[in-house]
Amino acid sequence: MKKIVVVSILVGIVLTGSLFATRQNLSLGMWGDAYNLRDIPNTETLEYSLYPYLKYDLGDVAQDALTLYLQVGLPYVIGDGFDTLFPDGSLALNYRIRSGSSDAFINTGLTSTINHYSTPNTVLANTAYFYWYPFNKAREVYVDDRYYEFIDGIRLGFGLDAGADLGYLFEDPEIETVVHGALVGRMLAGAQLSDRIWLSADLRVLTPGGRYFLENDTYTLGFDSELSMSLAFMGNRFQAFGGMDASLNVADLYTQDGFLDGTDYSYDFMVWGELAFFIIEDLNVYAGIEFSGSRGSLDDELVAYVGLQYFFL
Repeated sequence: MKKIVVVSILVGIVLTGSLFATRQNLSLGMWGDAYNLRDIPNTETLEYSLYPYLKYDLGDVAQDALTLYLQVGLPYVIGDGFDTLFPDGSLALNYRIRSGSSDAFINTGLTSTINHYSTPNTVLANTAYFYWYPFNKAREVYVDDRYYEFIDGIRLGFGLDAGADLGYLFEDPEIETVVHGALVGRMLAGAQLSDRIWLSADLRVLTPGGRYFLENDTYTLGFDSELSMSLAFMGNRFQAFGGMDASLNVADLYTQDGFLDGTDYSYDFMVWGELAFFIIEDLNVYAGIEFSGSRGSLDDELVAYVGLQYFFL
């Protein structure tokens, strides 16, 4: 019954064409990775995983319409046994509202993820957002409809995030609920450096950001910032991507115990690169590498992966 309901909802969304732009992608893929590669002389520390997935996205973000992104995967760590299998997924809905005849606009929507693969327990995270971009000298460009859009220009905005995360959904302890909210500043920028090369940047600052833990009636206020930068080469059949993601977190600036009581900070980063090639029009193979670090350890992890993806739509 649950499967029928989920399929019916998806079909219903697709059929509501008046709300959506016509661009859509449906693909099935799988990637496999090897991690702990920085200890490669010690082969016993190497770990491998497989991740089959289904992706669907619908809509053109530049239009005043609803866009949707959905991904469902089944991560499997080789050697852990099939009893550890548990699906994860993510859903994102976004609606753009123009502000009269000006370039300013509003983005509002919802993101939701369920994850057991990279967390000690099953976590369902939900965030609603409302952003206003009063300064907008940018446009979206789809170089290839099978990929996300690029930004050409610069865009500044601010808004609000609010939501709730549910932990231990299927474990023995009682469900843990964390309510969160933040004032958000955004900057998106990009440039077409040549016919096929694009540079992109995305800065997101949450200050202040608050979290309230329902089970023990505690709260904390802090500061978060996230920066992503990437460079892409978009050929007809060959694509290359590279970039860096970094974040800074200042935790417990204010808690129920007072101001600056237990305040701490952390940062982390990831440098990555990926090559992709369409063997035929709808079949893509790709390979990449990720290097990550954090405060106290600048070489946390080195991961390599290969995958393939077939586009049905």
